[in-house]
Amino acid sequence: MNKKSKGLVFAAGALALVLGIALTDVLTPAQSGPAQTGAAVKTAGEAFKNIQVLKDIPADELIPSMEFISSSLGVHCSFCHEEGDFSKDTKHPKLRARQMMKMQLAIDKENFGGRPEVTCNTCHRGSTHPVSVPAVGGQAAAAAPEGEPGMNSGPMPTADQVLAKYVEALGGMDAVQKITTRVEKGTMTDQGGHSMPIEITYKTPDLRVVTVQTPRGEMTIASGPTGAWQSMGGRTQPIGGPELAGMRVASRLDFPAQAQQLYGQLRVGHPAKVDGADSYVLFGFGHGNPPAELYFDQQSGLLLREVIFAQTPLGRLADQTDFSDYRETDGVKTPYQLVNSSARGTSTVHFEQVQQNVSVPDSKFARPAAPAQNPPSQ
Repeated sequence: MNKKSKGLVFAAGALALVLGIALTDVLTPAQSGPAQTGAAVKTAGEAFKNIQVLKDIPADELIPSMEFISSSLGVHCSFCHEEGDFSKDTKHPKLRARQMMKMQLAIDKENFGGRPEVTCNTCHRGSTHPVSVPAVGGQAAAAAPEGEPGMNSGPMPTADQVLAKYVEALGGMDAVQKITTRVEKGTMTDQGGHSMPIEITYKTPDLRVVTVQTPRGEMTIASGPTGAWQSMGGRTQPIGGPELAGMRVASRLDFPAQAQQLYGQLRVGHPAKVDGADSYVLFGFGHGNPPAELYFDQQSGLLLREVIFAQTPLGRLADQTDFSDYRETDGVKTPYQLVNSSARGTSTVHFEQVQQNVSVPDSKFARPAAPAQNPPSQ
């Protein structure tokens, strides 16, 4: 892979981090398989070449599953796949990976009702070789878990109280509900040090479009009135599956006021620290949205971290966003820095400008029309 291609992959991964979705064919090698364009849900075996173990899962769950493996082993795609043709079986790690997937699926089916309780990460923990020998001495101390944080933290607030303090910290319910659009402009820097202009536009209740100017051209991912979609280099395709569910939550400009309605359950967990700050933790479940952990500063009440969990056939992927540098704009505080971390890496977004309640037409979020086809020659 040349430097230009690596830059594109990093840019695509960073954009996916901002949106909390997995990359699909628009942003991955074309050899992985054709894009899913029909209304019917294709299986991975129908949409991609030479899928043998996960062939019966929905096609849009295959890339997240591959990301789960790469993150669990601390490797990139080329560890198992041939660059230029992912369908080839020329590398031993790919053949071994198939055996390991079968083993994991059998263990979970026979012992946990098919739930992915035992996963690649259970044994590998970021290494290509599982750790089979218990650690001793200093290694044991370094590997020992810190234990449950905040076990003796005293009386805990309710979820309603945590959310009420959050809304008040932002500027109050009246101010929050007056915001109907938001346009954020700044710079996104990926883990490879590539910096690119980025613009994120929101419109209530759940419209959002993110545009990044990459070295290879404009890259866009959006959720709008015609569904969710992504495009680059003239190719556009819909977004579905678990990625779409995550976008629906993240795209809501009125999330602070609607958190209780978006989740069927919100419960308080043990307090934790985020960059040294004591935080209350809320766990959100239900209503078709992916599970989430929300970390709120105990002192200021502001949201410091959001972790969204996407379920894959092999286990859960975590997508984390840290919020900081809150500033007031039109009576409402918004974070001017976002740090996104997931199996795809880490990216940082700094905003130089935030505008609220500016005019934004719905057409900005609409999926581009397919290019006109030339009529066949007579």
